[in-house]
Amino acid sequence: MMNLIQSQSKTLNLRRNKISLSKKYHLTFSKSFCIIFLHLSLFLKCIAAFKKAPILGRKVKKSMWLELIKLIPSILWFILAVIIFIKLYRPIRYELLPKISGIKTCGVELSFITKSINAALELAEKNPKWKVNVPASAKDNILKRAQNHLDVIKDTRILWIDDVPENNLNEWKMLLQLNAKIAIARSTDSALEMVRKDEYDIIISDMVRNEEVDAGIKFLTSFRKMNKTAAVIFYIGVFDPKLGIPPGAFGITNRPDELLHLVLDALERKKY
Repeated sequence: MMNLIQSQSKTLNLRRNKISLSKKYHLTFSKSFCIIFLHLSLFLKCIAAFKKAPILGRKVKKSMWLELIKLIPSILWFILAVIIFIKLYRPIRYELLPKISGIKTCGVELSFITKSINAALELAEKNPKWKVNVPASAKDNILKRAQNHLDVIKDTRILWIDDVPENNLNEWKMLLQLNAKIAIARSTDSALEMVRKDEYDIIISDMVRNEEVDAGIKFLTSFRKMNKTAAVIFYIGVFDPKLGIPPGAFGITNRPDELLHLVLDALERKKY
């Protein structure tokens, strides 16, 4: 049975942030328009006062001229503000603001991605059986790559095969924060049934299931007989590089950063 995991609450929060930011800038524009309107009202009042001023013959009082001269900079600023407001309102409102909102929400999203990746790496390094050691430079590289390839992994359908799926919670979070969609299978039979009914972009599998040491290889063999093209990546606990990559598999690793690299590699190869 397929359990499709989606981070709905995160997506909703990001949308709320975008709407909130858009409303904020719209309110700023409204305030700016009110200020311009007040300047215009002041200018019209001064003109009205000028017309009502006492006139001596054809000469206006010197003090009135001085007051009008003082208003010239305000009048020029008012005209400039009106021109800028008219020219730039639509581009800023409908083009710039959505981009700013996207950057803001993306920043929030990336902070969660960073935490998820770091959590997965830290847990892998703490397990003495896995013998995982991820250099600081490797952590920086995968974080940068994830940041630059959000569009590649977005909406990717991943089938994850593991008889103890709870062991991969941090890795799931890492991929879900990148907007991937994950379906879970606990056995080879269940996984084969799922791939018959649905299409997946990536399949991540363990190797040992239910005390069957080559369960992953048996799934891969049956899967390839279906003429399916999805990349199969083995994510295991104990990894010996000397054994190489199983025939027909895209890659194999026990490191969360390398897992994400392999996923991105497979998706980029499929895309391009």
